Amino acid sequence: MNNFIKQLEDFHFSCQQGMYFSEYLKPENGIGLFGNITEDNLWNYITRINVNSQKEFVNVWNKSKILFNERNRIPHIYVTPTSNFYNKIDEIIPKTFSSAYIDAWMLIQDFSLINDIADSKNVIVQEIDVVKDKKAFVDTVMIAFGSTNAEDPYADLPQYYRKALNESFDNYWDSEYKVKNYWAKIDEKPISVATTIYKDDTAGIYNVGTIEEFRKKGISSSVIKYLVQDIRKLGVKNIFLQTSKDSYVERWYKKIGFNTIFIAKCFSEG
Repeated sequence: MNNFIKQLEDFHFSCQQGMYFSEYLKPENGIGLFGNITEDNLWNYITRINVNSQKEFVNVWNKSKILFNERNRIPHIYVTPTSNFYNKIDEIIPKTFSSAYIDAWMLIQDFSLINDIADSKNVIVQEIDVVKDKKAFVDTVMIAFGSTNAEDPYADLPQYYRKALNESFDNYWDSEYKVKNYWAKIDEKPISVATTIYKDDTAGIYNVGTIEEFRKKGISSSVIKYLVQDIRKLGVKNIFLQTSKDSYVERWYKKIGFNTIFIAKCFSEG
């Protein structure tokens, strides 16, 4: 399983170069991932470090902080099962560190559940036309991540996400990774969105959101169903995503056929 986890991580770290990541560095110990546009801790962290003591960890951390300072980013470490101290986090990471967030990495393993999703009435789900729909798609992503729900783990995206998304349309033209963007519309109005990035037999799902007034009507389920069925025609077998652990979003994905295969924990100092 650890080798498969590493493959998924590598895919995520690489496929997002040009969208939300822009640097993939390999310092002395671990990997450094940074966004030149995105500023938050979802896209700026070190990961996959291997240490055997808290003293070793502090040494690596202090060296890594230089990378963050050079880029005006707040230092964070993202710990997954590919780090050798994953099962000893409490022993290795100092008590002065605090948890920033916990990700659930999910893989669809029961396609029958998603195939059985009923299509939403009066809703048209389709892949966007990149040339004419780019602005409307990005606008919809930004609106869809706005929320008055305190339980929403990804509410109100900073405006730098708009810039990163806009630039990504150009960045991916010559990439080895291919991108498909989808939306659902009612009466020609875009109300729900999703993106998949794929290569060979693997795909990651990103940017999933529905405008608040249209939530809990099965619309996002219809979009994910359409997306999954579409990319499976291209030979994709492994379809994964990340969401906030123990959130209602994780519970929703489980209902439509995804399972959490591991969790990742992000920490900051102080």
